[in-house]
Amino acid sequence: MRTLAVWTDPPFSSPSGGVVTSAESLMAGLAAYAPWDWRVTYAPSGTWWFRSLVANRSARSAVVRVGPPGISGLRAVAENLVGPVGRRLIGAAERIARTPAEILLAPHVFNTFTPIGPHPYVALTPNDFQHRRFPENFTPSELRRRIRLYEHAVSRADLVITGSRATHVDLLHFHPQAADKAWLWRFPAPADLRVPSDTEVILARRLLPRAAASHTIIYPAQLWPHKNHATLIRAVALLRSERRLEVSLVLTGAGPQLGPLQDLSRQLGAQDAVHFVGNVPRGVLFALLASTDLVAVPSLFEQASYPLVEAGWFQKPILAADIVSLREELAGHELALVPGEDPQAWADAIEQAFEDDARAGQLREAGRAVLARHDLAIQAGEFWRYMLQKLNDTRRAGLSYRR
Repeated sequence: MRTLAVWTDPPFSSPSGGVVTSAESLMAGLAAYAPWDWRVTYAPSGTWWFRSLVANRSARSAVVRVGPPGISGLRAVAENLVGPVGRRLIGAAERIARTPAEILLAPHVFNTFTPIGPHPYVALTPNDFQHRRFPENFTPSELRRRIRLYEHAVSRADLVITGSRATHVDLLHFHPQAADKAWLWRFPAPADLRVPSDTEVILARRLLPRAAASHTIIYPAQLWPHKNHATLIRAVALLRSERRLEVSLVLTGAGPQLGPLQDLSRQLGAQDAVHFVGNVPRGVLFALLASTDLVAVPSLFEQASYPLVEAGWFQKPILAADIVSLREELAGHELALVPGEDPQAWADAIEQAFEDDARAGQLREAGRAVLARHDLAIQAGEFWRYMLQKLNDTRRAGLSYRR
């Protein structure tokens, strides 16, 4: 019996209701499609506190929860802590170290690769390189720490998997030493996509004003500068003031831009049309997606966009910023792409989506195409074949950093 060890948190949602790419897809998804002779062990060790628990999604996957969920798994940090938290961290690392495993799958770079059994093969899946592209989003100490962790993790991994061509290019640019172990593989769709429950629908309705506009747009994203909410708010204001189109915008998530974006909405006279609903549970996000008319993603930086995948699941029209990663996602459906920071272009695209049934149908098909590109059943087989091949190649060549 071989063992794959996953050194990360259980599948979880971000506070905005979205998923965290690699943890959700690689853990909840791939475990269900693991080859028959593999046992999957989950070792939660993330840096935030998550309420989600590991779900045993397959009879052929043995799920073991090791260590306190949501407590950092960084052994180097744990050894410098004192008191009960430090003791719990060290205890978790020691239990994980005693877990026999042949492959260590580490979806977060925020983990030190504590050996699990003798000489595990390590595969790393960094989400993105936001700290390099937008250093202003981090404090100086956070930025230094993140750079060190990435350098450490990339140097120690036997395989570094990126989920989009844009992130792959960033990996090779910022870590050229990883060229011989980099693999571009599109992360599969979230495993938890479903129809919202009646209770979730009721909770979603309570977040929205009673006087609904004729058309509703949703953008699920944390309120960070590079997510480019301001352009979308300006477009909505243009539609209402100049084109007399009753449009409502729903924004989930929180972050440093909340105050400035609320001020911008008021300055544009659109405060009654822009609804900041805060962090929402995943099921409530599904209910919001199901009840809105268009999913917009004006972000200026993404590895890939799960809101576009989710839009495809709920058969909603989509519009996205014309950036490298989203252009890759929408190959063949470029009509859904909009110049990222041009409010007039966004207003034009939104108006066409709502006023032209044929265009709305094309944008709906674009969402379905994005969903199809992330099909888990197809992706999983490719993933496991490549992982086993890379493991065998590494052993034959004696390339593992521990050998």
